[in-house]
Amino acid sequence: MEVFDIAIIGFGASGVGLLNEIQNEVFTKRHLKSNIAIFNNQNSFAKGKAFGDASPVHIVNTPPELMSPSVVEPTGFWHWLREQKTMDSKWPTRGTFAKYLESVYKDIQAAELLNIHEFQQDLLSLEYVNGSFELALKNEELVKAREVVLCMGALNSSNFSDLEELSGFINHYTQYNQPVNGPILIAGTGLTAVDAFKHIDRSKDAKAKMFSRNGLAPTCLSEKHQYVPKYLTWRSLIRESQLSPLKAFKKLLLKEHNSLKNESEFKTANQLLRAGKQKEYFRYLEDRASNADLPWQDVLVSTRYWFHKFWKAMSITEKHEFISSFGSLWAAWRHPIPMSSFVQLGSAVGEGRLEFCMSTSKPTYENGVFRVSTTGGTLESRILWDGTGGSPIINNSRSPLLKQLINEGYVEPHPCGGIFINPKTFEISSSRKEVNGLYCIGPLNKGVLFSTNAFWFNAQCSEKWAYQWAKRVEAREGEHRVVVS
Repeated sequence: MEVFDIAIIGFGASGVGLLNEIQNEVFTKRHLKSNIAIFNNQNSFAKGKAFGDASPVHIVNTPPELMSPSVVEPTGFWHWLREQKTMDSKWPTRGTFAKYLESVYKDIQAAELLNIHEFQQDLLSLEYVNGSFELALKNEELVKAREVVLCMGALNSSNFSDLEELSGFINHYTQYNQPVNGPILIAGTGLTAVDAFKHIDRSKDAKAKMFSRNGLAPTCLSEKHQYVPKYLTWRSLIRESQLSPLKAFKKLLLKEHNSLKNESEFKTANQLLRAGKQKEYFRYLEDRASNADLPWQDVLVSTRYWFHKFWKAMSITEKHEFISSFGSLWAAWRHPIPMSSFVQLGSAVGEGRLEFCMSTSKPTYENGVFRVSTTGGTLESRILWDGTGGSPIINNSRSPLLKQLINEGYVEPHPCGGIFINPKTFEISSSRKEVNGLYCIGPLNKGVLFSTNAFWFNAQCSEKWAYQWAKRVEAREGEHRVVVS
């Protein structure tokens, strides 16, 4: 039986990016030989579920110039859009990005630097036997590999496992057929919930009530970032090293906030939202975003390139505290939505078709009706759409492979989401099983690396992994030459 050098499990954005970086490394070291097996079901092969399985109205929420799967071509997606003459909008659809990923893969195939074998089906299980891995497919075929890299995306567990099988519960846009009498309930107010509303809003007569424990609403992406932080900077954090990382962060964030005084959009926007003036909230942030006058957003966006280092500096206790203290604010204010989406939501709010609510209990179900208690009363509907994106705590993930890996001790869930890995090598670490050669790239590393929702960051991880892989291969080849001689 052939033993592959590398097996890539999952072939969406992270998997395509990893394969691309392996090719880049092989290009620089022509003597390297690489037989690579790729595992992914046929429906999302080379495009991923998040993009290949999106609704036609779902757009990307990241600037295209930050969405390249390659470190050496950071503006690859943006240039591809121009070549395809699809730059009619600054924010292309998720489906367009899926086509781009497929084109990247076709270019890799055409270059013929890598020997690639496709397995367009899901993997059932993985076993570590005598220093290599045995991978079992649904059709009972067995494949062997020296090293395995998980690129499985965000395999979150459900926040509503007790409601999932009930009539009227939705967690995918294809389950939504048509508007019903009265508003539907959408759990969450983040990017996934926004996508849910954009899908139902195609009819322009649908109504929805979006709810969350924090009662926040989305924020709008500024036309450009003009404010340069004076206090919350990486250099300032370094200078505050006598404090713990989180204490230093809190100190500098508060100092930055106080320095902005009445110039910050944060205080006024929150006041409008808490006062129930949702129409005014959307109009206020839209006006300021149009004038590139969102300094508080600029402060948070400025953390993009150093926050993963700050995250690694914190203890698990501090990471938990950060999630508890800043998690909701970070989701709403650090990940704003494009202007077109924000205007769409604001118009629906103004027309009375959309409302944001603060929930005070989990949803319940009785006699075909979902109910949610909120600070403004009880919401009721026959349809509940889970727009939370799921829980990053993966113990209850539905993936058969991930379940097997957890149950048998190959991976260990991280308390802040995803699994434990070595942040320098991306090798999976577990206190229950000692295995060499099992790695992970992408959103499953969130608890350790935090920034794994960013394409540029995952591309950097893939580049580092490919470089380290090449060194391992060269070392093995050197040992082999010594033995032979």
